[in-house]
Amino acid sequence: MNETYSRVPKFLSNTILRSLDLKEINNNIHNASYLEFFDDNTGIINGLEVTTDGNQVYVSEGIYKYMDEIIFLDTKLSINIPSEENEYTLNICTKIVEEEYSISKKIYLSFKDPGFELSKFNIRNGATLQNSDYDVSKFEYRYNTINIEETIYSKTGINPKILKTWSSKMLKLSKLKSFDKCIAYLCEISSINKSLLIKYLVDKLNIELKDYSNTEVISFLYEVLDNENKEEEKLVYDFEKIKVD
Repeated sequence: MNETYSRVPKFLSNTILRSLDLKEINNNIHNASYLEFFDDNTGIINGLEVTTDGNQVYVSEGIYKYMDEIIFLDTKLSINIPSEENEYTLNICTKIVEEEYSISKKIYLSFKDPGFELSKFNIRNGATLQNSDYDVSKFEYRYNTINIEETIYSKTGINPKILKTWSSKMLKLSKLKSFDKCIAYLCEISSINKSLLIKYLVDKLNIELKDYSNTEVISFLYEVLDNENKEEEKLVYDFEKIKVD
């Protein structure tokens, strides 16, 4: 087939509105929204921030791509925090629901059903679940805190708020090299991806070039930050020592 048609129904007075016309309108809206994100990678495209008030976990409105499907969440969702001490994975799930006059897509949160992973947390009895502060410079296992380190983002791979937190710490250093500044600024404006970050880390830390987990990449980024801090402190110490001598 070497041709196709994009139909826009005419709405004229004294005419009958056919089901085919409504279907064409629906197709046009769906295609426009789908094609906008067609080339995006799997992951969160926008929104879907996970927060808690200690009793429930909330997920904000947003867009994500999963199993080659673009899914729009236009309302805030919530789910009760389980009462039993355990490690939990929060997934956002979809399910087709057929009704008499429509076919609906149910979007819901679950700790059991398979879906797109939004966060993890390990809660202990008697503890209150806390929000993430996006500062993951200390890598001991954290209980009772929402963990979003392994959540996949379509453009950056890693949660952009984590990258911005790291970037703000890097850019406070006064002796930062141009290459490091460039990477930090790209993280600041969320214009970087995981592949480029790994190449940067290979160059900075002389590690093997391979596919690392999000948590590993974040850990390496903070190792770079620690090294740069130590180097700056050494330069200050040497300068002060020269002045004294």
